[in-house]
Amino acid sequence: MWGDAKRLQQVVWNLLTNAVKFTPSGGTVEVRLSAVGVTDSSSPNYVQITVSDTGKGISKEFLPYVFDRFRQADGSITRADSGLGLGLAIVRHLVELHGGTVTAESPGKDKGATFTVKLPLKQRRSPPPRLRGEKKSDGMRPGILAGLKVLVVDDEPDNRDFLMVALEYFGASATAAATAAEAIDILQQSPPHILVSDIGMPA
Repeated sequence: MWGDAKRLQQVVWNLLTNAVKFTPSGGTVEVRLSAVGVTDSSSPNYVQITVSDTGKGISKEFLPYVFDRFRQADGSITRADSGLGLGLAIVRHLVELHGGTVTAESPGKDKGATFTVKLPLKQRRSPPPRLRGEKKSDGMRPGILAGLKVLVVDDEPDNRDFLMVALEYFGASATAAATAAEAIDILQQSPPHILVSDIGMPA
């Protein structure tokens, strides 16, 4: 298939991280890869990646919104799980840029969940397609930040991923740090042009 290996790795990583995060000790996380939709004896239409778990599941009320940005089943400030609700939104965005789809299924709370990614396989003798872009204004064209070195500092993985995807899409050379100490090391070795940092990180 044609695709961005780094971004496809991020799709799988986000889905696995999500599954592990919401599956208690002793539970199961399963990953399957298969070619589906054979059009002739040797050419499947798409590759399917399925990540399923036996974790806390998704309520039927929240299921339609699971890929929305900043949406979480438990949005209270006392919730046990960290994150900004961006991981699955990033998954959907990257999968759709590759011309694919991602869906979520769950029998309900505490009954596990299954996420299915379908990505089109290249046809024989077909040219490499470009990733599907979005309409942008002249001021937000891809590559507008080319040549700019940016250091992103944030202890929230979802937030770091979101900023890295956005900055690299617009051409910046982005580096991420999860702690202040890590950021200081990077600053000393390769000073960036711009520092983007969370101001509420733990000491």
